[in-house]
Amino acid sequence: MNEITHDTAPALGALAKFYAGRNVALMPDRAPCTDGKTIWVPELPKKLTTEQLRILRGYVDHEAGHIVGNSFSASIGHIVYKYGEAGKTIFNALEDARIEHLMENMYEGVDF
Repeated sequence: MNEITHDTAPALGALAKFYAGRNVALMPDRAPCTDGKTIWVPELPKKLTTEQLRILRGYVDHEAGHIVGNSFSASIGHIVYKYGEAGKTIFNALEDARIEHLMENMYEGVDF
């Protein structure tokens, strides 16, 4: 069976357009992360399989959730100071669950 492939550039363009109102730029040069303004995704091949496109969408949706959900209002430095690295890990896990729930409720088609 032949796998359907998708051109990476238009896929990234569509995701960027979807989140354009949120000041999100996609730059495929690192592991998935965000600084609150830019979303970075891992290096991608020129063609994506349907599964790779689904994974890419999950990366972008998750990182956009940190922006939409205002994750950067919390002071991670204060959490680390008060509770150590374990506190940071627990906070991050709870924050990830919160923003994924938020994104699923805000945007049709978002599914983690």
